[in-house]
Amino acid sequence: MPGPRLRPRDIDEAAAILAMVDASGGAPLPQLTDTDLCVFSDAFATMLDRDVWKAWLALPDPERVRRAELARGFLLHRRLLRAVPDAPPSQSLRIQPKLGFILAARQHPSFLGLCSVPGTSQPSAPHLFGLSDASRAATPALLMEQVSARQLPGLGHVREYGLLRPHRAAKVLASWIAGTLRDPANPACALDIVTHSPQSRPHVERVTVRAASAGASLRVEHTRPDGSYVQRAGLDEPALADLVTPVLTAAATAQG
Repeated sequence: MPGPRLRPRDIDEAAAILAMVDASGGAPLPQLTDTDLCVFSDAFATMLDRDVWKAWLALPDPERVRRAELARGFLLHRRLLRAVPDAPPSQSLRIQPKLGFILAARQHPSFLGLCSVPGTSQPSAPHLFGLSDASRAATPALLMEQVSARQLPGLGHVREYGLLRPHRAAKVLASWIAGTLRDPANPACALDIVTHSPQSRPHVERVTVRAASAGASLRVEHTRPDGSYVQRAGLDEPALADLVTPVLTAAATAQG
């Protein structure tokens, strides 16, 4: 059975978002909440933090239903979902393009990029999800997610999203890493890039960044998937972004 037809308006909206990405390096996408993602993980098996998913499954069934209805109502109000009158139940709600980009990247990411401070919890650490699109192999884009400290009653933490070209994402990552390392309690930041294909095991590339003992310069330890290892010292924030850009570009353009 063929799926629901796309409206020309939806196609135009998606094209406008990608045009903004190409023109300025990125486009903002709507904020979502923990509950929003739990609802879509039920339906589409989107990737989700283990602790958030476990807490969702631990809720009594009536409470999960109540929160799911609250989330769907809010998404309809924000025009991220569209109600289709007289449609079968399975097609009564249509995902709109801005929400569709987020769910597509989270459901089948071509790669994962995970920032962290080893040994500590950093909820605001950026996460990257590669957006598979063979038609844009020459101009890849990726989804960036950051979890804010803000929470909405019954919906959980607010998550912020953007669709970015690799060079723009690298600047955001470099800014977050440099800012995080200004706190002496954070000795290092790590960026793990995980790529995979159906024929092979996941490949992990790690970029570890430490603050130099003197001044504001940064020291980088880069371990590639083939096991090769390089170090660089004396980097500032723009130089770190320049180093990370080809790492993200290679991951975003890799073909599984």
